Amino acid sequence: MRYTRPISLFLMITVFAALGAVIYLLVQSRPLSVPPAATEQADTGVDISMTGVSQTFVQEGRISHTLTADTASLLARDKKAVFENVTLTFLAEDGTPSVVTAKQGELSTETGDATLSGGVVVENRARKIYAQTLHYNDNRHILYSVEPVVVTGDSFRFTGNSMTFDMTSGKAVLSGNVTGRITDDALALQ
Repeated sequence: MRYTRPISLFLMITVFAALGAVIYLLVQSRPLSVPPAATEQADTGVDISMTGVSQTFVQEGRISHTLTADTASLLARDKKAVFENVTLTFLAEDGTPSVVTAKQGELSTETGDATLSGGVVVENRARKIYAQTLHYNDNRHILYSVEPVVVTGDSFRFTGNSMTFDMTSGKAVLSGNVTGRITDDALALQ
């Protein structure tokens, strides 16, 4: 019976040493795995990705525009943010909103300039502007297109090869092969 205690102590130490060795070997032999999000980020260059985005921009103490999007991705290296199903609401100086919707949007994080594409629609009062691509110049607060656009209202429809839309005044200027039709009865000669 004298040897029972030293043998049980020896067995306990051996069991703990074996258990420690097994844990060590498991940890050392486990392959390093990179989380899927990290590999996706490395492949696409996306630094941050978000869903349900909403942003309000304030200039000179008043809300100048708001942005909402289903998704947004920041690409810091390219100095841009990319949006899906984006809506921009610009407020004119008198508070009148101009709402721009598009399937995609790309915003320069340096300049604030943007490109909107995919079924772009601008709604301002009773007017609508339709284009495939519109560009926003943040310094001049204008939307412009170098591609064909259609401008409609309750009593008119105009088309042009290009357009500039001043976001502060709400005025649009069409250029290049401009055609139009006015159907307002109030303009008819009596």
